[in-house]
Amino acid sequence: MDEILIRTKAYAAGGADAILADGIKDMDVIRTLKSKLDKPIVFNQIAGGKSPAWSLTELRDAGVSLVNYSKPCLFAAQTALEDEMKRLREKDGFLQKERVGVQECTALLNKNMVARRKSLRN
Repeated sequence: MDEILIRTKAYAAGGADAILADGIKDMDVIRTLKSKLDKPIVFNQIAGGKSPAWSLTELRDAGVSLVNYSKPCLFAAQTALEDEMKRLREKDGFLQKERVGVQECTALLNKNMVARRKSLRN
């Protein structure tokens, strides 16, 4: 813990905007960091990573300001891509109309952009 505090305090003194907590196995480490530093704590949550799978409530209560889910969407996308490639091979490359297409993707993108603009105004 002493070495972690020395490093994180040096990053904070050097102008870091936040401290990334990665590979933390004990929630008390996060609580200690939060109590000793005047910087937001960013926690890196990776399925199968070094840290236990903690809930957003647990992380927030420990003092985490932002949780970085860097891999779940990548893992889900990998599975979806593999499933789709298998389906295309089985169907001799024929696309299915009931699948999401350009229009549905564009509509969802536009909906998300409008929601984002509204949230930025509030």
